[in-house]
Amino acid sequence: MANVVLVIDMTSAFRDTSLAGRLLELKPDKVIVTGVCTDVCVCHTTGDARNRDYEVEIPVDCVASFDGKAHYFALEHMEKVLGERLKSVRLDTPGERGGVTIDLVKEVRVRLDLAGFKNVGILVSGGINLERISHFLDSGAPVDGFGVGSYISGARPIDFAADLHQIDGKPIAKRGRIPGITANPRLKKESM
Repeated sequence: MANVVLVIDMTSAFRDTSLAGRLLELKPDKVIVTGVCTDVCVCHTTGDARNRDYEVEIPVDCVASFDGKAHYFALEHMEKVLGERLKSVRLDTPGERGGVTIDLVKEVRVRLDLAGFKNVGILVSGGINLERISHFLDSGAPVDGFGVGSYISGARPIDFAADLHQIDGKPIAKRGRIPGITANPRLKKESM
């Protein structure tokens, strides 16, 4: 099966691209939609694909938005209105914010269930090791899987995270981060 990857600057991957023609040629069983922003490009691309009678899958850990409320609204909209199957959500809270906790997992499970997403699994990642896995399992936390990265790597891990804090002079941030540029004396601004 061929993969078609499009980089778009419009609201839908079908708009002003060759995607519709490529899909007619390939005749895929399903279309997998990923990207940013969940509430704009992902949602519109999904709607356009469904209007062309394609089965669509959205890996929830592969979509994001700068607006947390809009992100979750779009996921709910695509699940309930467009009939897409959300497989799972990934919880990966940074360590400096306390990491993913058992209480957070339980809260997300309740919120998913109340929103009608009882079939959506919860994956936990970020600093996962055998002890943390045991901690979640022993507590009965409703975790469906774990993302284990640097713990099983043979190389000495160098953990790194990067976040957008400003676009075109406008402060932005993902949920759990403070919008706007944060001063850091260890960083030097480079012109591009």
